[in-house]
Formats: sequence, structure tokens, C-alpha cells
Amino acid sequence: MGTFGILETVEDGSSFSWDVVRPVLPGTMRSESGVKPRRAPLGDAESRLTVALDSFVSDSLRVAQRHEGVNSTSTSLAALAYAMESSGDRAGAIETAHRALQLCLEVAQGHHSDTFGARLAIEILLRAGRLEDVLTYAQTLPISAHLRLEIGAVLAGKYRFEDACSFIQEVAVPERSSIEGYILALKGDYHAATSHLREALRRNPNDADSALNLSISLLALGARKKARAAAEQARSVGQGRADVWLHLLELVLADGEIDRAEREIDVLLRQGVELSARLLVIQARVELARKDISAAIRTLDRARLKAEQDGDTETLAEVSSNLLRIRATNDRMSREDAWDDLESLLGRYPENEIVVLNLAQLAWSRRNADTLRRALDGAGSQMSRVNRSYVSFQIATLEGDTTKAADHAEEWLKLEPHNDHARAAVLIALGIGEERWQEASALAQQLLASGEGDSNSLNNAAYVLAMAGMADIAVETLEPLARESFILRATLGLAHLAAGNIVLGMKLYRQAADEAEGRTDDSRSLMTAYQALIVRQLNLQQDEEQNRMISALALPPYPLPEDWEENPEFLRLYAVAQRNGYEWPLAVS
Repeated sequence: MGTFGILETVEDGSSFSWDVVRPVLPGTMRSESGVKPRRAPLGDAESRLTVALDSFVSDSLRVAQRHEGVNSTSTSLAALAYAMESSGDRAGAIETAHRALQLCLEVAQGHHSDTFGARLAIEILLRAGRLEDVLTYAQTLPISAHLRLEIGAVLAGKYRFEDACSFIQEVAVPERSSIEGYILALKGDYHAATSHLREALRRNPNDADSALNLSISLLALGARKKARAAAEQARSVGQGRADVWLHLLELVLADGEIDRAEREIDVLLRQGVELSARLLVIQARVELARKDISAAIRTLDRARLKAEQDGDTETLAEVSSNLLRIRATNDRMSREDAWDDLESLLGRYPENEIVVLNLAQLAWSRRNADTLRRALDGAGSQMSRVNRSYVSFQIATLEGDTTKAADHAEEWLKLEPHNDHARAAVLIALGIGEERWQEASALAQQLLASGEGDSNSLNNAAYVLAMAGMADIAVETLEPLARESFILRATLGLAHLAAGNIVLGMKLYRQAADEAEGRTDDSRSLMTAYQALIVRQLNLQQDEEQNRMISALALPPYPLPEDWEENPEFLRLYAVAQRNGYEWPLAVS
């Protein structure tokens, strides 16, 4: 929590990979559950099966090598590349797939085509991440409609949306609607995505990928109940899928149904599943939702160790970065130490979106901005548009650039219109930072009309409404809440000042400042500056008698902290003062 009128836009909680919900690539057959059954009493049957499979792969490789030696064709080379890939010879598989495709090109020049060999070899290169090589061949060779869809989906996954669309625009197969829905959802065009995904489900109700992507799109549009229904459908047809199960649990937690989340976990445990790192993280999320920070930290520590044992680097980075931020924001370690450890973690996982997000949420000073900017650049296209806009907002805020902060906050809210944190960012940046009160008040009125929002959201809305000439509404909003915190009482004081109730407004403000001084550093200096700014913005000193009363009741001048130029809250006030030609530091008299 911040001080008067300034609230952190991301609460002390956590940021996990399923908080950053991404559309899933259709056809990936994500059957893994993320949880492993406990070993059944079958003796060494599992090891015997492993030996048998290894023997089968070795036999397949020998057969493919023999066939290719007898009759070297694009098909036999592609089959050999597949066998090499299965045996773990990735480099050999890539080299052989290239040889197969070169033969396919020669055959194509003779007006024949080996579509099977080309598809097999291209899919090997796709799995190896050789997308540019794939594009070179795919633009020349005749390839099937389904392979074009597959390449288009991979291109979209790399955020190359124009290239993706060019690959699928001529395809006329039923599966196209599923791919188009995926691309549009990934692009952030959720309205258009939903129609294609619904069409895909009409054609194939058992399409778990499209059901999940539909749920993701509906959630982004704010249709949470419909998103839940789509997620339930995805679970019913995609039994055992980790991504579906975790997404549904995310919706359950988002709706505050902590008991149901616990029941779901209990069901899995009773079914005899082994605790995986992902399941431990889910348990920790439930504990965080219950505000049991100590238990959550213990569970996340277990998840970190399990991820390390399993070689799951993605989960390891996610859990480790969350542990650092949670410990720092709950006074379990210093912010400085947590920041240093997060920077070190970022060096090991420069493209991990969750590490960057936790770094952004921990940042508190202008000196953090350069590191955060480098982190954002390092994540590149791996980071979603939503989170890029959020991190960009944080950077602008840290640097005191009110105009950029407002721009990025508006972009963030446009991408996530029902995100409370994005709404708070717009109210703060557009209203307090840029003094665009009328624009900000439209959003504040929408919030009040919705009947949603916690006390922090209502505090921001009331601040904006008071400054936009709707002080009575602001007073009515805050009076039932003012006892909760000194921040709410300070904003109520502001609302009374805007309503012309000078004595009461100053009294409330002084009470809030006295209480804040014992709780947060620099609060007296910051609240004195805010009071001086508000008095000027409301033109309360125009009347000489009223001016004398305000001067008598106002907080006395208080020096700026030595490091005020590193504090984004002071930098925001400084930017407003500079814009209006007010003296700095701000003071009532």
C-alpha cells in the first residue's frame, strides 16, 4: 500500500504462469496432467517397459538406416530423420531432414511431389525450432493444408501474425477455424477469436484446445461465467490435461472459491497422485488466498526443490522469483536483497516472463527503471502485450514520466478492461499524474455503477471524482469506509475540501497525516506536499479570509527527504508542479 492517493497497482500476492493466461497451440495434444500417479506395486515392470521401448527405437533406427542405404529417397531420408530424432540424435535428425527436403525440391522441379516426406521432415525442423528453414522450404514446396495450418500456428506463437495469416488464408479445411481462433486470441483480438472458436466447437465438441482458448478469450472480455463454462467443457473432453485443469482452478480462485479449489486438490490427492511442483504451487496459491503467508512460503519452497529435482527450469524460475517478491513484500527479507537476487535470477532466465513481472512488481525507485527496461527488452516477443504494457507503465511511473505512464496505463486497461489493477493505474496516472480529471472520472463513475471494486479502488475513484467536480459523490462513497485506513480518511478530507467543507476537510487530513507518520517513511513530507497541491488545484486560496483559515489549519511545512528524486510518488508530484508553475517543494504558505 502506498500513501495518500497513491496505491500500488499490483497487490502483495503472486504472479504465476497461469496468471498470464495464454492461448494454447491447437493440436499439441497436451495430455500430461502435471501430476504423476504414485508408483503401483508392479515390481520392475516399469523398468522392463523402458528397456523394451529403447530396444524398439534402436530397431526402428537400424531399419530406417538399412532402407535409406538400399534406396535413398526423400521419403526414406525423412523416415531416417524421424528415427534419429526418436533415438535422441537431434543434430543428425536436423541434418538428415535437410537432405530429405533438398531431394523434395529436386523432385518438385520434375513436376512430382513427395508430400509425405516433406511433411515428416518439416515437422522435425519445426520441433527443433528451425522455423526460418521451414519457411524457406514451405514457400517452394507443395505442402498439405494441415501442414500450412501447423506452420501458421507456430508463426503466430512467435507473434508473427501477418506471416501466420498468409500461410492459412487459402486453406479450406474444417480445422482452420480452430487455428484462426488461436491466432486471433494470441493477437489479443478476443471478440473475433470467440466466433471462430465457437465454430470450431460446433464442428468438433471434443476439441479441448478450442474450448480452452474460448475460455481464455471470454475471460479477457470479462465474461467470467461463460469462461468458466468453456473451461468446464475443456476439462470434460480433455481429461488429465494440466493446462486445462490449472486454468479452471485459476478461475475458481479468481471467483474467491477457495474451498472449492481445496476440494479439487483433495480429490486429486485421494486419487493417489504424486505431489508435483505444479500441484504444490496451486496449494500455495490457495494459502496465499487465505493470507497464510508463512504456509505459502513453505509450500513454495517445496515446489522450488521439486522443480529443481525434476529439471523443470520454467517452474523453478517462476517459483523462485515469486518467493523473493513475496518475502520482500511481507517483510521476510529486505527489498534490496530481494532485488539483487531477482536480478541474478533474470541473468539465468532472461526471457522468463514471470521473472520480469516479479521484478516490475518489486521495483520501488527510479534507479530500478534501467534494469527493468533491460529486462523488458530481453524478454522480447516472449512477453504478452498485456504484460509489456504493464511493465512499461511501471518504468514510466518509476521515472516520473506522467504522460508515458498514462499512455501505457490506458493501453493496459484496453487490453484487460476488467483488471482492477489496470483500472487503478489509469485513475492514478490519468487523473493525479496528468490532471485529466474528466476523462478519469468517466472510468471512476463506471466503477461505482458496477458495484464492484475494493476499498483501494473506491479510494482512487473518489479522489478523481472530487477533483472532477463531483465531491458529494466522493464523500458519499468514502464515508462508510473511512475508518479502515488513514489513506481513506485523507481522501475523504480531500472530498470535503472540494465540497467547500474546509474545516472538516483539514481536520480529517491532519488526523490521517498524524496516523501515517508512525507507519510509513516520508509520509509526513509526502502528505504535506499533496495537501499543498490540492489547495492550489481547487483554488481554495482565492478568498483572503479563507486563505488565512487554510494556512492556520494546514499541515506545517516539512522538508523533502534527501532521496526524493528517486521516489516515484514525489516525482509524480514534481511533474505536476512543474506543469502548473508551482513552487517546489510544494507548501500551502
